[in-house]
Amino acid sequence: MGSAWSSGGGTTVVRTITQTAHGFVANNVVRLSGSIFVLAQADNAVDAEVTGIVSQVIDANNFVLTTHGYATGLSGLTAGAVYFLSPTTAGALTTTEPSTPGQVSKPVLLADTTVTGYFFNFRGMVITPPTSLTGLLPPQAGNAYKLLGTDGTNASWQSFSSLGSNVDLALTDVVPVYHAGSDANINADRLLGFGAKVCEYRLTTASGNPIADTGPTTTLYWTPYGGGNRVTVYDGITPGSGRWRLYTPGELSLALGSLGLNWPVDVFVVDTGSGLGLSLSTWANVNSRSSSSGSYLAMQDGVYVFATDCRYRYVGTIACSVTAGNLYDTPNRRCVWNMYNRSRRPVYVHDEGANYTYSGGWRQVRANPANQFEVVGGLGVSVADLEVGCEYAPAAGYSMIQSICKNATNGSNANFFSNTQQSIGNGTTWATAKMVDYPNGWNFYAWTEYSPSTTVTVYTAGGGGALCGTWEC
Repeated sequence: MGSAWSSGGGTTVVRTITQTAHGFVANNVVRLSGSIFVLAQADNAVDAEVTGIVSQVIDANNFVLTTHGYATGLSGLTAGAVYFLSPTTAGALTTTEPSTPGQVSKPVLLADTTVTGYFFNFRGMVITPPTSLTGLLPPQAGNAYKLLGTDGTNASWQSFSSLGSNVDLALTDVVPVYHAGSDANINADRLLGFGAKVCEYRLTTASGNPIADTGPTTTLYWTPYGGGNRVTVYDGITPGSGRWRLYTPGELSLALGSLGLNWPVDVFVVDTGSGLGLSLSTWANVNSRSSSSGSYLAMQDGVYVFATDCRYRYVGTIACSVTAGNLYDTPNRRCVWNMYNRSRRPVYVHDEGANYTYSGGWRQVRANPANQFEVVGGLGVSVADLEVGCEYAPAAGYSMIQSICKNATNGSNANFFSNTQQSIGNGTTWATAKMVDYPNGWNFYAWTEYSPSTTVTVYTAGGGGALCGTWEC
């Protein structure tokens, strides 16, 4: 198998591959199997080890492989769409993120036209199934209307007579629960796999869509996710004073009214007396809760609840943007964060305006306040994986920096950035930067630039540059 490398004038990396009867077409995503290129597929971790994307087929035995950067020669794309490696069709791209356990969620391309896009070989994430109790429990046959109990080592079915609605079972050695519906008896199979941490819902900006990509909306939704519809809620105000109750409420919603801008607000689910409902609590400031204001969390049986009333179960954090009461969950405004069932979502802004020149200190790219995106996090446990890249032309012996700045527009917080000086004038090169962060509360990330020594021309027309990445929310 022969090959030839080319940088394409920047950090876009292409390679001409010779492989007899390769069988590939443009848009095919490929991987290496030994020394031979084959079609990649997101059906498992091995098949999803992507090497690059076929951007041109020269003939039956030769093709051009783009391994990083701006890919041309593609087809059938939708500008602005994020493409994932397909779990069902080898070598294919899809705008639907894989969600089946065992598959791999791997974003690889951000399209800017129908035939071009930015290829980034992001790390894939294997989707893991919930832990199963199959085979660990005693047989159900002949044990109708019995409850499962344990002494800490062995499990057994226990009989209870005249079980009605809202009867406290008060089992020892297990978390006590009772049924929140109107059944005359509690079927044992309703408790299989049940525990205090069950929550099969996500906060979202669209009714019926647990992973929406929309905004603005003036209504917050809490929607069943992953085929489930169960959640547990504590019924005692103080720690240790109550029991966990099991509910299947279906989708809940809450009008946001005139909720303030860029200010984190915690979302709780609580039994209102007529069923479950959503409730809000505003943070003390944009990055922290405060015990003095009452806006803080506590633990009940390993589950986050409102500190002064355990009946309020914490399910996530939101913040309105642009206009009071308006909620977004879009690539430049990821303002919905879920405590449960988080998903890695794309975040990005890209600039395709006319080429421009710049000489000066740190500033937002093109001095354009739109060159940034914002995120909301509830506990500081989610990762923001970000990078930036743009083509520019400095004078001989000079360079510029483009980077990422957190909560400001006049500096850099990137883990690293790179730039290349030109030994001769009129050449082009790329400025790149990378940042990994664990933001808490409301934060924004600005795309910034720095060129103090000489005027450079920044090339954004046609392809443009981009600040992009993923955010777990």
